[in-house]
Amino acid sequence: MTNRTPQPTDPIDRSWPQEVGQQPIGRIPVQNVSPAVDGGSRPTASVVNELFNVTATVFREGHNAVNATVVLTDPDGVEHHVAMTCLNPGLDHWGTPIYGDREGIWNYRVEGWSDPYATWKHDATIKVEAGVDVDQEVGVGEEGRHRGGGGAASESTAVGDRERVAGGPVGAPRRPPPATRPP
Repeated sequence: MTNRTPQPTDPIDRSWPQEVGQQPIGRIPVQNVSPAVDGGSRPTASVVNELFNVTATVFREGHNAVNATVVLTDPDGVEHHVAMTCLNPGLDHWGTPIYGDREGIWNYRVEGWSDPYATWKHDATIKVEAGVDVDQEVGVGEEGRHRGGGGAASESTAVGDRERVAGGPVGAPRRPPPATRPP
């Protein structure tokens, strides 16, 4: 065997994760999705209009908040987004009940995403309660509201509105629209 320094033009060997049975983890991993039969290799089954819980572990590196959504695809290929709820804060386990309203092959997947609104609300609540950087947090919320293209009506987030930041932010960035259940 010869020792050779890899060159920039050498192809990258990406086969090793499959050989050792591991896959790289992305920035917002979604793991332990349930229900799943044989690790997802076989389909699960339910009857029409039967509610069943979909759960998953969704997390990210760092301190920013995450959120999760089940994307339910009906037999016609139409996607329905259903918001998930964190079942045990701090342990990153998310879940929601879903159902299929007619016979056919339905699919679902769980999507994890960064939630800047929840991150801002968490940080602002802590800082407002401690009396630290209140004006800055109100400014960040107002900036996020303008960048998000909406938020509360034309209410101000001046210094006098500090109390409202922790309990229901006036100038908070907009959350994504609420998810709907399949028709």
